Amino acid sequence: GKDTSQKSDAIYALTAPEAVNGFEAQDVTSSTITLSWDKAEGAVQYNLYICENGEYTLYDEYTGLSCSFTSLSQFTEYKFRIAAVAKGEKNSVIGSMSEEIAVVTLPEKVRDLIPVSIKDKSVTLSWTANEKADTYTVYAYDSSTGKYKEVGSTAETQFVVTSLKMTTEYKFCVSCSGTINSNVYTSEMS
Repeated sequence: GKDTSQKSDAIYALTAPEAVNGFEAQDVTSSTITLSWDKAEGAVQYNLYICENGEYTLYDEYTGLSCSFTSLSQFTEYKFRIAAVAKGEKNSVIGSMSEEIAVVTLPEKVRDLIPVSIKDKSVTLSWTANEKADTYTVYAYDSSTGKYKEVGSTAETQFVVTSLKMTTEYKFCVSCSGTINSNVYTSEMS
């Protein structure tokens, strides 16, 4: 006999790409975050999701293995997830979403550091408050080691450095820090 059966129209089935591994923050400053990830098998694109008000929404689509965010708020936590995307002839499929990574931008550098009072053996330093910092650490440059050495810390925007030698030039800088989720984050030195 003759085959009289009819075939259905062809359908397209695309399997999901591998999950994304190595998703992490690389460079983090007070206003920028760079994220990177490993290539996922079968992926032609990566969907990056950002958490806002407890909900993840698609932020953007990338074909490379990294992305950068700029003009971010200082000392703020940002949460991200990523998923690989495979594309076929007729459709695309999104792989499983990565674990969440939380990245905190650093506090901004201390600004307007000035000596407001210089005496024989002490100097009073002052700076502009960073509303997100809870501690300021003062450093003095040690010419014998070529490094800055901590001389004290305060929650205030002024600090008196004492026990200085008369007629000696000193170099000072200040960093600020704060705590988010029990982790301390420190700015660059001013």
